[in-house]
Amino acid sequence: MDRKKTIRLMVDDWLHAVERQLDIAQCNDQERVLYVAGQLREVAEDGDKQEHFLESLNDNLHLQLMNNNFNNFNHLVDHALLTEQKRKEIEEKKKKLNPDSSNSNTVGGS
Repeated sequence: MDRKKTIRLMVDDWLHAVERQLDIAQCNDQERVLYVAGQLREVAEDGDKQEHFLESLNDNLHLQLMNNNFNNFNHLVDHALLTEQKRKEIEEKKKKLNPDSSNSNTVGGS
């Protein structure tokens, strides 16, 4: 499924969930409009925060994260931290498996 369809489905699901909640709360039309407007404002602000955060990352991490959909800013930050932690673990494993080549070249070289 492409990204646009995924987003449309997420929006539809969100709208139906909000509609049910507002029905249960017995909100009038004005209250519904105010609530939804506030929610949409938060989503837009969250999207701006995500975009700004992605742009501030180093290129490799930015590239790894940019093609993912994140539910919110916190989810993006959590994923970025986990990705960076995994990168560091892999780097440490490489160091253990491949000792520094400059040290191995000088041992017994004379």
